[in-house]
Amino acid sequence: LYEQKKPSEDFRNQLALFRKDHPWVFPYACFKTLKAKFNNLPWWQWDDPYKKSTPELLANLELSFFDAIQLEIFIQMSCFQQLARASQEAEKLKVFLCCDLPHFCQLDSTEGWSHSSLFLLNSTAGAPPDAFSTEGQNWNLAPWNWDANPGDVLKLWQDRNSLFASY
Repeated sequence: LYEQKKPSEDFRNQLALFRKDHPWVFPYACFKTLKAKFNNLPWWQWDDPYKKSTPELLANLELSFFDAIQLEIFIQMSCFQQLARASQEAEKLKVFLCCDLPHFCQLDSTEGWSHSSLFLLNSTAGAPPDAFSTEGQNWNLAPWNWDANPGDVLKLWQDRNSLFASY
């Protein structure tokens, strides 16, 4: 579908608008493209020039992997459109959609790669021992580094969770 639509100027404008309205999608698309390039290895095992997300790297990636990045943006735009339609239909039926708010994220994620200073890279979050797990649980989620810059941590957390308000 992407290959069929890509020659259309209207389609390219839709992608550009989605990217403008969703600033997270371009770094996400770059991350997904690099994950494919490096056979799904975690970002800290990528070649050195790619391990740290910088504006210069993102600009170079856009030039080098334009179609792959546009495809990832298209996939996200399609998912958002489908979820919006499903949400509208559910609302007509008086069905309320709800979800868990993600308080943590995987270290091997767009956020972990592009905002690594906001996470404790040598720790993981989980649950202590309880009636369900005598040894506790390691969820392999990256704890926030509140000592880095609490304002930046809070902004990233708010930005991630604001996406759910649309549905």
